[in-house]
Formats: sequence, structure tokens, C-alpha cells
Amino acid sequence: MSQKKCAVVKAMRCMLGDQSTEVKKAVLHFVRTLLSVQGLDDWAWDLVAYNFKQSTTFPKVQGLLARLLVVASALGDSSRAHSALRALWALHRMIHPAVGEQWRVKIPILLSTIEASGNPETSQDNVWWEHLLLKFLNMTLKSIADDAWSSQLSLELQHQTASYACSSPEKSFLYKALGTTLASCQDVAHVKSQLQKSLKGTDYMNASEREHVVTILAFSAEGHLDLTLGTMEDFGAALSKVQVSGIVGRLQDYHQGKRARTHRALILAYSRIAVHAPRTQLLPCVEHDLTRKVLQYYMTSCQVLGINFVNKDFMKEEPMDSLASPVRLRAMLAIKHLSKVKPSLNRDENRNILDDCLKCLLPLPAVQQLREEGETSQDAVQVQALHELSMQALGELMRGLLEEDPAENWFMEMVHLLEPWIFSDKEWERERALQASSQLLVAYQETVYCRLQEPLEQFGSLLGLLAPYTCSCLAASRLWAADCIFCLLQLQGQSRTMDAAEGELRGLREELKAASPEAVLTSSCQMAKVTGKFLPSTQALDLVGTIMDGMLSASPTCATAAGHWFCAVLRENGDALLNEVPDILSTIFIRMPTMQERSMRGFLLEGVGILAMFHLEAVITSLLAKPLPMDSDTSELWRALGRDDVSTLHILRLLLEKIHYPAGTEGSPSEGTAALGPLAATCASLEMLTTMHSSSVLRELLPELLCALLEQVGHTVGQDMPMPTASIRRRQLQKGQVCTVGNPCRLSMETLACTISKGLGERVAADLSKAGTWPLLESPQTHHEGVCQLARTLLPLGIITPQFIGQVLKWASSPTENLRVTGTAFISQLMCDPVLEDEKLLKAVLSLLQQQARDTNNLVQQMAARGLGNIVYGAPEQLKTHQKAVVETLFQASFVPARPEIREEGMRALTRVFKHLGTDAGPLVEDAAMHIRPFFNHDNDGLHAVAFSLFGALAGCMKRRQAFYKNQVRQSLGTLLLHLEDPNPQVAKECRTTLGLCCPYLGLRRVQAALAFHTQGSEQGKQEQLLRDVCRHLAREKPALLEGLCQAAQGHYSSPWPEIQMAAIQFTGILLEYAAPRSAGQIKVARLLSSLQTLGQDTSQEVQDVATQVAEAISKSPWGSILQEEENHGHTLPYITSLLCFGCLRPRSI
Repeated sequence: MSQKKCAVVKAMRCMLGDQSTEVKKAVLHFVRTLLSVQGLDDWAWDLVAYNFKQSTTFPKVQGLLARLLVVASALGDSSRAHSALRALWALHRMIHPAVGEQWRVKIPILLSTIEASGNPETSQDNVWWEHLLLKFLNMTLKSIADDAWSSQLSLELQHQTASYACSSPEKSFLYKALGTTLASCQDVAHVKSQLQKSLKGTDYMNASEREHVVTILAFSAEGHLDLTLGTMEDFGAALSKVQVSGIVGRLQDYHQGKRARTHRALILAYSRIAVHAPRTQLLPCVEHDLTRKVLQYYMTSCQVLGINFVNKDFMKEEPMDSLASPVRLRAMLAIKHLSKVKPSLNRDENRNILDDCLKCLLPLPAVQQLREEGETSQDAVQVQALHELSMQALGELMRGLLEEDPAENWFMEMVHLLEPWIFSDKEWERERALQASSQLLVAYQETVYCRLQEPLEQFGSLLGLLAPYTCSCLAASRLWAADCIFCLLQLQGQSRTMDAAEGELRGLREELKAASPEAVLTSSCQMAKVTGKFLPSTQALDLVGTIMDGMLSASPTCATAAGHWFCAVLRENGDALLNEVPDILSTIFIRMPTMQERSMRGFLLEGVGILAMFHLEAVITSLLAKPLPMDSDTSELWRALGRDDVSTLHILRLLLEKIHYPAGTEGSPSEGTAALGPLAATCASLEMLTTMHSSSVLRELLPELLCALLEQVGHTVGQDMPMPTASIRRRQLQKGQVCTVGNPCRLSMETLACTISKGLGERVAADLSKAGTWPLLESPQTHHEGVCQLARTLLPLGIITPQFIGQVLKWASSPTENLRVTGTAFISQLMCDPVLEDEKLLKAVLSLLQQQARDTNNLVQQMAARGLGNIVYGAPEQLKTHQKAVVETLFQASFVPARPEIREEGMRALTRVFKHLGTDAGPLVEDAAMHIRPFFNHDNDGLHAVAFSLFGALAGCMKRRQAFYKNQVRQSLGTLLLHLEDPNPQVAKECRTTLGLCCPYLGLRRVQAALAFHTQGSEQGKQEQLLRDVCRHLAREKPALLEGLCQAAQGHYSSPWPEIQMAAIQFTGILLEYAAPRSAGQIKVARLLSSLQTLGQDTSQEVQDVATQVAEAISKSPWGSILQEEENHGHTLPYITSLLCFGCLRPRSI
């Protein structure tokens, strides 16, 4: 046989050298026939191997190995499988040198397995056979231990998959072999690339291809678990980002189906990986990498396929106008059970699930509505049953979610999902929401509370949310609300004290079934009283906030019930709510702009009144913290406290304490800014005063209240509004509502005016308004005059008590300038009142006024001077006793350089004092007479008017000093005569009066008679005639006086008033007309004419005309010759001009 083998081999060798196509085909045909012969000896396979080695077109060894393994996998054709294994052994040296030793052992074992199996009839045999071949492949690759060789084998396996049909067993085996090869290959980059290529290149709509990619992933995980899982996660993440654009909307169903099947393939892959991966590597990543991803893809695939676990598309696809099928019921039950699958969904996902369930169930039309729309009775009964079952399923779902996450904050999140439905304006939606709330509370009690045994922290807010609906229009809603309240009380854990309450509540629940709204409201209010006893004070604020939301309910009956509950709870718990008062009031304050309905606002105001009954001072303190100026809501809250005049008076007493400035704090507010606390109390007092009806009740508090308010006015005059404190909550302004800046002094005056109106009568307040007192008080420049007017009105009414006066004296010594002005002004008017006849009080007041006369504030000095002068009205008998101090102080105020207002006030006061003292006046009258004359020509009208008045008053003091005063009058005569034509009527009037008082001291009978005729007669003559009469009589009785009058007239040429200038010029002409030129040696005509020539160029045309006229008249008169004689004496024009410029600017003595 060996000889035959050699001969055949030699013959074949000769033919292999021939490159002819026909010869090659013949050789291949021969080899095929040779392989088909049964019982072929080993030498034939050697020949085949030799022939393949010699062939130049033989494929790569990896491809040959892949092809032979595929052929060997077909256990059904045992002969072919046997031949393929024999071929492998024959080609082992060519495939790889490292496999020989191992194949020598393994291939015979595989061949014996084939021979033993015969023709297998079960798939298990085929599976077992593939397992052996894959194990053989794995051992082969380990023996080769060449990553490049293994990588090439994987590529050949991938390439050969295209040669077989999708469902063929050969292709299935190829993918298993590919996965095994990748598991053995240590070239990580190549393995990852192949896995990505397989994942991306698979047609997931084809079941066979999905199976093939799962196979690759599962087998590759045997050697690369982390790599395989990571590649799958990257692929899944990229897949989730793919969005369907609008332009391919028609393909959306296909796209979603493809995505769903992709997810299903990945889920299957994860499960197969769990089977194939090494156990030691698998356990650490089962929960996080495998189970989590399986559930994630499961839920996502359900969404795409329409079994929406997260969004519940099943329920969403149900019609929203009817409950036509039990889909919603079954979906919620399914969700409940699926929520227990581990790992659990997070809270956000569960919240979305519950929210969607509520949206799909609660808005469904009521059964009664379906009946009205024509549904049959049978259909209505079925729908009603479905409603009931669906609501039970919703309750089971909420219970299941609580069981998975037993926490109070999760429970409250579920309540918040129900709130919009509880506030719904549709009765049937509210009913279902209340039923769901009852189910949720029971579930909480049985799942969370039974385990923790801790009272519900949100008891107050939940009670406030649910209580108003005990008056809902539907009886079922009322009963569900009552059940909720009953369950809430049980959650408080006060079983010992709740036994009696539970029985009463059960009875009240039955009464809620009544048809009468009034009876239902009565039962609800009684329920509020019972329940309010168990409300922790720390939760009162929560209840107030939520129950106010109920007062805005779309149902009027529920809103009314909310208001009654609000007041009832405050009554039952008011004594324990001291610490909660500020927050409760702030909550009420914030809600008022949104609660405009009168009855609802009435409940809020009643609540404030109830709190005030228990904690009045705390309520007042909280309301005082509101922003200023008060808006209408704050004002209304204050007025709500005034239940009657007695309670209002009590509140005013408390506010009065807050208006007073504590000792030593008068100057504490920021400069230019009013103090917030006293101003707020002042504004609050105004609101309280508006609620009073009886003035007699206010009378006892009136003096103290007026005193405090006047002090507040004094503090705030000229001040800005204070900034609100940081603790004040931001105000919710309505549309169109603005916050004004405000004027603190005006706000204080409004309160003062209201106090006067309420306590003294509207007539007194009207008189003050008519006199313009309030504008005077408000302005810093005229505040002192307003205070004097006010004091002038109040003093005769007998309400200025000694305590009032004592406070005013303190103001006058205050470090605050404004208050010193207020106090001193009031005292200045007080000096007119007989109350000062008390010597002790008078002495103290006089001492204070003397001190204030030296104050740094000008208004204080001015008012001090006025007050000293007013002593002649209030204590005239005591004036002589204090004459020296009073007169000296006023003398200082009048003549020591100071502001004109102070001097004017001092002179006016001296005028009153000297008039009263008369001849008893001391020696200072002479000094006063000399000091007063320079003010006759002062440019301040008020000052030189009072100067004339004071000079005239001195006439009554000069009985013992006639000679002195006679001289002063003669020196002042020219000025007095000229100012009879003063442009200011008041000055002219004072001058005329003074001239009438002084003329008796001239000692000239005819002149005195002429002056008396023109100044005191019934018909006052013209100015020119008066001057002519005076000059005519002087020329006869005292010619020397004419010269002095002429010099005085020239001294007024420089007067700032044109009227006085013209009068002086005319007076000069009249004087020269009656004076004898030769006897009047003191009259310098040249100097006079020079002055007149200068006035001829004055800015006033009238002055020019008069000066020119008088100068011409003098030149033509006998005085013209006197002018020539003066020129001959050597007086030059510059000398005359200098006399005019410097000498005649001031008055000269006679």
C-alpha cells in the first residue's frame, strides 16, 4: 500500500507543477473524489495536505480553520464532520505549529464522539457537540497564544457569516465561534472594535440577527466582562440620544419599534452574559451593571411599545370623557406591583407616576353627568362600579408607594399632588381628591405612623387644607373631609384625651349629611371647636396659612367654613399662641390684598381681634412693625382692634407709652430721619381715634395724648421718613397700588388734628384749620408760629395741666433743636395765660426763657424773647418784680448783633414791657432810645417798623426824663416826618403813631398842634402840607431846628427807597423856602446843590425829576447868592463831592 501511496503522490506532484486551469480543475476533482471514499487511510489525508501546501491560491489558515470548524459543527452529517476533523489534523502543521501536540489528543476524542453519536435526533446532542467544538477552539487559541493570529481569526469568522442564511445553524455556530475567539483575544482595542461593529451593524428588526449579536456579546464576556458591559452601556447611551425629527414623522412607529427591539436585545444580552461570565467577576456587578440596566431597558422598551410603565400610555390612550374600560384600574394595580421590583424607582419617578395617575382618573366626568347626557341606567351602574374600583386601585397604589418609601416628607409630596384637585372648581373632582386624601392618610397611618409612632408634623397645614370641605356642596365630599380630620386626630397620638372627642366627631360627621346648609355649617363649626383643642401651638401658623387658601375657594360655602374654622381655632388656642402672633399677623397681612370679598376680610379682621383679646401687646408690637406710611390694609387691621370706646382707650394708653421718647434718647434717631417707633405708634393712634364715638371717654386721656402728639410733631418737623426694618416682610402690592414716601410731620399732625376733633369738638379743629395752623406747624420755617397758634387755642379750654406744662419745660431743654423750638414757642404763648400767676412756676419759666434767649438756635432765641414780652399778659403784677432780668434779657436780644428776626422780636417784646411799665421803667429806657434810632432806616421793614413802635412806647416812660427824650425826639423828627411816606404801609402807620406820641415832647406849641392835626385828626392832611406847616411854625418858634432838619433830609438822599429819597428832596426845598438865608449859617448851599446834581443822575427817573426841580428852585431863590459867597471862600468841587459821598451817607446830629 505504501508503494501505491508513493506512486500517487509522485503523480500528483508532477501535475501540481502544471499551471493550466484544466489541470488544476482535474486535481481538485481528484481530491474531492478521494475525500468522498469511505474508510480513507491516513496517507490520503497526507496527500491532501501536501496538495494544499503546494497550491498558490489556498486561503489563509484562519479562514481554513473557520471553514473546517463550521463543517465539523454539522453533527447531523457525521461523515462531513468526521472528514473536517481529519482535515484539521492533516493540516495542523500548516495552521499553526503550536497546535500539534494538543490536537493529537483532542481530535481523536472528537472523532470518537462522532462515531458514538451516530445520527443524533435531539437538539441537545447538537448543543453538546457545539459546546465541545467551541471548547476545542478555545484550547487551540490558548495554545497558539498569538493575539494577532486570534484577531485575524475573528475577522475571518466575521467574514464567513455572510456566506450563510440568517437562520442557518452554520451561521449561528460562526457567531459563537466569533464570541469565543474574542474572549480569548487579549487585544482589547480589537475586541472593543469588533463588539461595537456587531452592535451597530445588526438589524434589530430581524430576530435572527438580534440573536446573533446577543451570542457574540455573551461569549465575549467570558474573557472580557467589563469591556463587554462598558461597550454595551456606551451603545445604549448613544441610542437614547437619538431623536425622531419631524421630517421623518411617518417613520416614527418603525423607529420606536426598532428601538424597543434593540432594548429587548440588550436585555437578553445582559441575561446571557450573566450565564457565560465568570462567577467571580459577575457577582460584584450583578446589581449595578446588569440588573439596573435590564430594568432600565425594560421600562424604556415598555414606553416605546405602548406599555408605558413610567408615563402610563395605556391610561393616557383611554378617553378622558368617560371611564369606558378597566384599563386605568388594571394599570394602577400593575404599577403598584411593579413598584416593588428592585431596584426601586427614585422619588421623582414615583411622583411622576402618581401625578399621571391622578390626571387620568380624577378629571373624569361624574356619573350623574353621564346620566344627564343619556347613558342607560345599566351603563351608569357599570361606570359607577369602575369609578369605585379605580379609586380603590388608586388608594392601593399610594399605599404601595408609601410602603416602598415610608417617610413623612414623601407623604407630604403626595398630598401636594392632590392639592390642585382639592381646590378644583368642579365638585366631583374635589370629591375624588378628598377620597384619595382619606385613603392616603389611612395608608400613612398603617405604614409610617404605626412604625414610627410620632405625631404628624404637618397636622396644622393638613387640617387647614381639608377642614373647609366639611361644608362642601356634595355630602360625599363632606364625609370624606370628616374622615380625613378624624384620621388626622388619630395621628396626633393623644389617645387618652381623644376618646370623648372621637365620639363627638362621629356624631358631627353624621350631622354633615343634613340637607340644610345652615345645619352643615353649624356642625362644621362645632367640629372646629373640638379639633382646635388638639392643635399644637407650633403648627397654628401652618393651619392659618393653608386655611386662608381655603377662604379663596371657588365654593362659597367652603370659603365661609374656612373663615369660621380660622376664628374657631384662634379662640380655642389663643392663649398658647403668644410666640406665633407676629407670624400669624404677617400671614394675614400678606393675604389681605388678595382677599377683597367683604365677608372674607371680615373673618381676617375678626381673627386679629381674637388674637388681641389674648395677647394685645404682642398684636400691637407686630402691627407697629408694618411699613409706613400705612396702607389701607394696615389701617383696617388697626381699626379692627377697636371693638368699643373703652377698648380703644386702653389701646391708646398702650400706644401713648410708645409715642413718648424715653429720657436720653431724644437725639438717637439718624440725623434728618424720624424715629420709627414713635411715628408708627402715632399713625396707629390715628386709626384707633377714628373708631371712637364718644368724646367724654377720650377726655380723661386728652391732655396726656395732646402733649405726646405735640412732642411727636416737634420731633418730626423737617424730618424724613424712616426706613422700614429688615424684619418686615415684603408687601404684596396689588396692581395699581404704589408705596408713597410720606411726611412724618404731616402724619403726626393728622393724628393731633383728629385728637382735637374727637376730644374738643369739630369746631375747635375747624378754627385751627381756618387759621392755617397745620401748614405753619409742618414747615420748619414757620413751625414756631404754628405752635403759638395751637397753644393760643388750647389754653382757654382748660386742658393744659401742670403735667402738660412740666413736659413742655422739658422740651425747651431738650438736646433736639426741633423740640426746643416747639417747647419754647409753646412757653412763649403760655406766658400770656394767668396760670403763670403762680410765683414758683413763673420764676422757673422766666429762668428758662432767659437761658433760651442765649440758645444757639435762632428760633429758640426769638421765641424766648416773645415769651418774656408776653409776661405783661400772663403775670403783669409780677413784671415789676422781675423787671430788671426781663428788660436786660430783651435789651440784649434787641441790640446785640443778631439775626433781624431776633432783634425784631426783642424790640417788639420791649415795646410791650415798656408800655406796661410806663414811668416805672428803669434807666435802660435812655439806652433803648439811643440804640433804637439807627434802626429807623434799616432795610428790613419789620425791624424799622418795630423800631418806630418802640420809640413811641418810650414816650410813656419819659415823664422823669423829659429833657433827654425831648432831645431824642428833635433829633429824630426829620426821620419821622420823612417815613410818613414810607412805601411799606405798616411802617408808615407805625411812624405816624410814634410821631403823634412824641410831638408833646418838642415843646413847640404850634408845631405840636400841626403834627397832632395831621397825625391824629379825623382827616389826615397831605404830606407836603404837613411839611410846610411844620417848617412855617419852626421858622417862627425855633428857626435853628430848620438847619438840623435840612441836614437830616440830606442824610436820606442815599435811602434805598425812592419814595424816601423824593420826600427828602422835597423836604429840603420846603425847608429852604422857609429858612432865612442869612441866619441859617449851617446850611451849605453848594454842598446841597452838588448832592442834588448827583441825584439828577439817579437810576429812578422820578428821583431825577424831583432833584432837578428842587435844584433849579434853589438856584433861583435867595439861596443862590449864598452859593456865590461859599465859592469865594475857596471851597472846591472835589471837596464838596467828598462831603456828599462820605458825609451825607449817615444822619448827623443837630
